Amino acid sequence: MKESFDKAAFEEAVSEEATEIEDIQNTENSGEDEASATQNLATDEVSLLRKQVDDLQNMLLRVRADFDNFRRRSRQERDELSSFA
Repeated sequence: MKESFDKAAFEEAVSEEATEIEDIQNTENSGEDEASATQNLATDEVSLLRKQVDDLQNMLLRVRADFDNFRRRSRQERDELSSFA
């Protein structure tokens, strides 16, 4: 028994397979895009946190310098007052 070959049905089946393959590839690319976006977000967050650490360290150095200056001025004023008494 010889089966007839239906070219239109064959092309439709091939087209459906191609569509399914494209859908799978798009799904995989979507997952990669999400992973890339998540990694970019994490990188941005790390950069922000490093900047905050740098700002806080700079603030700490300034506060220490201000306190050292305060102690030095206080000692100097105390010495001056004790020399006049």
